[in-house]
Amino acid sequence: MSDRPRLEGTELGSSRTLSRNSTESADPEVQRLIAYWKRHLQHLPALELPTDRVRRLGSSEPGERHDYEFEIPGELVSELQQVGMTAAVDLQTVLLAAMQSLLSRYCRQEEFSVAVQTVASKSMVERNLIGLRPGTMLLRADLSGDLTVGQLLNRVQRLFLEALNDSDVTCNANAGGPGETEVAEPVELPKVLFEFSNSDAASWKASRAEELILEASFGQVGFDLELHLLQMGESLSGAIVYSSDMFDGETIERMAGHFQRLLEGLAGDISSRVSALPLVTDRERV
Repeated sequence: MSDRPRLEGTELGSSRTLSRNSTESADPEVQRLIAYWKRHLQHLPALELPTDRVRRLGSSEPGERHDYEFEIPGELVSELQQVGMTAAVDLQTVLLAAMQSLLSRYCRQEEFSVAVQTVASKSMVERNLIGLRPGTMLLRADLSGDLTVGQLLNRVQRLFLEALNDSDVTCNANAGGPGETEVAEPVELPKVLFEFSNSDAASWKASRAEELILEASFGQVGFDLELHLLQMGESLSGAIVYSSDMFDGETIERMAGHFQRLLEGLAGDISSRVSALPLVTDRERV
């Protein structure tokens, strides 16, 4: 991955590092968070996301951003909610599982990291030294094993809740200060962001605009790809944010179709194997 801007005297490349001062801290809470981080995030491989073009050499940003908007009909949303109820998970977990499944199929990888946008608090803005936008949480995606839909949903929920409980490790203990030259424990920054919101459309658009301002103000890393989903009444409004330097519009349109096709598969029997869920759309079969 290309070079990133520098932040607080610590270089941002394809990975960030955990400072020696943090790893040697005697604080039991810091050590607990570091133990979680090492167990779940340390050795995750980079997500090999297929693109139409490689990022321009020397570019530190994903490039000009574009939105591809799409709708998920209310009938399908209702079916997804029912599947969630059967597996004892919420709608966000179902949607996140679908996105992870899509990335796994595209990249042919079972394990990788994704970023999940959560509610940003003032303290997170002040303490977010890793270079991700405030309120962003690193999450391990694990699709190893021939999982059923129900097993995948339960695993995604478990990993999300664990990461949410220990999210300070990705905002605080993961960056060295200006005087810390000895570092260890690299962590790969995610290339893809997921966000689900059930707020009103005006608040959602305002929040997305604020995220861009925060990225520029704090020198934070942009993502190669972002999936934003807004629940509006019975339906879902979606937007895939992408860089035209890396993706063609037709590629993103096809990706949105594949995502919806996976959602339709997830809405079926939760005992179905995730590997057997359909991906090709009716339009592609013609």
